[in-house]
Amino acid sequence: MQPSAGQRASVAPTLAHRLALTFAGLAALGAVTLLALILPAETAQAELQEQQTLIQVAVVAAQSLDRTMEERYRDVLLARSLGEMHSGTPAQQRRLLEQLQRDSPELAWVGVTDAAGTVRAATGGLLEGADVAGRPWFRQGLAGPSVGDVHPALLLSAMLPRSATGEPLRFVDISAPVLDAAGRVQGVVGAHLSWEWAQGVEEAALELAGRGRGIEMLILNREGVVLHGPETMVGALLPAEEVRRATPGTRGGMSASWGGTRYLAGYAVTGTRSAYPGLGWRVLVRQDAAHVAAQLAVLRQQIGLWGLLGILVSALVAYAAARTVGRPLGALTAAAVGLRGGGTQGLPRLRQYAEVDQLSAALHDLWEGRRAAEAEQAQLTATLEQRVSARTAQLAASNEALDAFTASVSHDLQAPIRHVAGYTSVLRRALAQGDVLKVERAVGTIERAAAQMDAMTNALLEFARTAQEPLTRRRVDVAALAAVARERLTPELEGRDVQWEIGVLPTVLGDAALLQQVMTNLLSNALKYSRHRDVAVIRVTSVTSADEWQVEVHDNGVGFDPDHAGRLFSLFQRLHRHSEFEGTGVGLANVRRVILRHGGRVWARGRPGEGATFGFSLPRAE
Repeated sequence: MQPSAGQRASVAPTLAHRLALTFAGLAALGAVTLLALILPAETAQAELQEQQTLIQVAVVAAQSLDRTMEERYRDVLLARSLGEMHSGTPAQQRRLLEQLQRDSPELAWVGVTDAAGTVRAATGGLLEGADVAGRPWFRQGLAGPSVGDVHPALLLSAMLPRSATGEPLRFVDISAPVLDAAGRVQGVVGAHLSWEWAQGVEEAALELAGRGRGIEMLILNREGVVLHGPETMVGALLPAEEVRRATPGTRGGMSASWGGTRYLAGYAVTGTRSAYPGLGWRVLVRQDAAHVAAQLAVLRQQIGLWGLLGILVSALVAYAAARTVGRPLGALTAAAVGLRGGGTQGLPRLRQYAEVDQLSAALHDLWEGRRAAEAEQAQLTATLEQRVSARTAQLAASNEALDAFTASVSHDLQAPIRHVAGYTSVLRRALAQGDVLKVERAVGTIERAAAQMDAMTNALLEFARTAQEPLTRRRVDVAALAAVARERLTPELEGRDVQWEIGVLPTVLGDAALLQQVMTNLLSNALKYSRHRDVAVIRVTSVTSADEWQVEVHDNGVGFDPDHAGRLFSLFQRLHRHSEFEGTGVGLANVRRVILRHGGRVWARGRPGEGATFGFSLPRAE
């Protein structure tokens, strides 16, 4: 017997059940696909990203090593060229070397020998009188400037305190010959850098990568021997052929196994600085690959849990959606069954889908409109906050400049004001006594004080304007600036023999008007302080590096005490009496303010009676 229609309806699965099972199956398929296909690719991508991080940490550490070695190498070359190294007493040489050591904490010992290898002077007096002719740094220093790789301390091991970790002292050597005027070797300047400095480089680099990630840093020499790293590995040869073959300045990533453990690693080779002969150190930063795997295991568990939740939610949503969709179908089915049973009511007019579509469209339009309004409001709020922050920063800078301006006015204008006040009383008494000579002297003093106040006030206004004028950056020919400055200073050349030597000057990026003021101030300064020379020699030179342009103005004038060089660029700071050289003490302060606004720096060198050099730098932009 065939089952009735009612029986078939009760046996067959409903639409809601079918959709629930279908969506649950799709959710399960998505979770399995994610675990089987996407997660392995995500694992490779995670390891690649981790390698890039390790490479960046290695590059930072390598650059730090290079930068410190280059700076100490230049310090040694500068020290050997100083007059004290040629003709100074041991005491003078010792003071110079100890100053160099104080400026550079990495230096454990610095000394100077004679040509036979006997130490003439050294920091702390250590090894003075000792024969170091057999030491490699001395022999290499006789031949020319050199650097020596990491080695244990020998002569100084018992004289210097042990390292903070208790490990034996190790040094990196820098040496250079001391030559007389004829180019003959008079001795050798040698410096020992404590290898403890590498520990600070590691800590700074690992701080950049983030603590608690199982990252460690090794420093290898050219042959792959570990110079710095875990105590058990120092002095051992690390099997890393790719790192050993790398050339100076290169970087890379790798995956390798050491000691039965698989590591992800990044490396960088020192030698990016051309100013000193590099030692070819290899900085290798590695991380146990299990650390990345552990992170991915957590991700796998999360994907599994979310997958199960997705299956359940998909089934529930599909079932509810099927019930909603099935209601009009059920109504139509009931109506059809009623018609088949003889009913006369007919099929209902159902418009749920059109109404749902219209409602969805209306709600979508309302939602998009609200989102657009919220985005616009957020943008306006962010713009307002940026403007408030910018104005706050400008106000803080203005307040700081105003404080400096007020301090200068209250301090440097007091002298002429006191002269005016004091000589006004003298003038009053002289008038009462009828003393014409005292009246004339008092009036003259008051006039000079008023003129001084006027000059200082104008200088202060000019100083303030340099901070207020907006920068208009464009390409500026420094040679043209020097030519215009010389033309403006023509009245000061009358009756003087001035020899100009203008070298090849660069084209820089900056504000032409403000940089013209800088060049005019520097050339005017050189003319003023060389006026007592029979022949004034003024040179303008430049040096171009990868990062900046440097311009210097040299003169053979009266010079200055180098201990006071830092005061020269401060407002109203003068190293000579007004009776010797006129001026307000604002010109160099203007130079400093303009250059700092351009992102550069200023400096001054000189000695009494030997002339002076004033220079500035500007960031280089092609």
